[in-house]
Amino acid sequence: MNNRPTRIILSCEYGSRHVPLDYEEFFRETDAALQSHGSWDIGADEMARRLAEATGAWLQSGRVTRLLVDYNRRGNDPDLWSEFTRELPRVSKNHIRRVYHHPYRMALHRRIRRLIDEGADVLHIRIRTFTPAFAGKRRKCDVGVCFDPSFDRAQEAGEVLHAWLSFAQSDLSIQTNSPGELMESGIEEWLRENCPADRYAGIVIAFNQDLYARRRQTWRDLQEAVGFYLDVIAGDDTVNKPLDRRNRLDDDLLASR
Repeated sequence: MNNRPTRIILSCEYGSRHVPLDYEEFFRETDAALQSHGSWDIGADEMARRLAEATGAWLQSGRVTRLLVDYNRRGNDPDLWSEFTRELPRVSKNHIRRVYHHPYRMALHRRIRRLIDEGADVLHIRIRTFTPAFAGKRRKCDVGVCFDPSFDRAQEAGEVLHAWLSFAQSDLSIQTNSPGELMESGIEEWLRENCPADRYAGIVIAFNQDLYARRRQTWRDLQEAVGFYLDVIAGDDTVNKPLDRRNRLDDDLLASR
């Protein structure tokens, strides 16, 4: 228990399918790939920006397609590169790391450390989307809340968000740690290693792309529901301990029973 405020940081690593001019030659005749989920998380940038605008939370968004470089991977991870960039000369890879990958991660880290140094705890929420079908099967999940259960603060934040969305959007399938591929270690693991463990928590909210493409009202309703959660977490009046279950989210949940 503590009296520190919590600040929200949003990030969207896969919100863009942009290819910088210097690298367009490596992506010629690959329009289908650039339009696909392998290039970007369709709808994620819109969700992230709407949430940032509605709540005032700071947002870090990727500027280029993950087919150029994967912001979510460490600099020495072979999966940092796609089939289109894996065989690039070392000088080109170093340039991509220096211009795109390293600045993205360091800007996120600096912002989080600044808030911690100012006396706040930080809840970092990554915004993602996932395909309606995988390996030929329709997914049953509408929204996934993903977190590493070995970290108490991340687990509690994720469980509170899951409970709130399950109440606010009771007609949807809101699942924890699903889809399973989103449980892979990402940038939040690196941030945990470089931030005080008791001051930083990172979770992922992932939305089925079918909501973005075909169920726009539900998509907008989810923006409002997640926005309310963020407002409560960062509230200065009734909530100074947002990861404590005794807060406005629980009051609403209890009132509905």
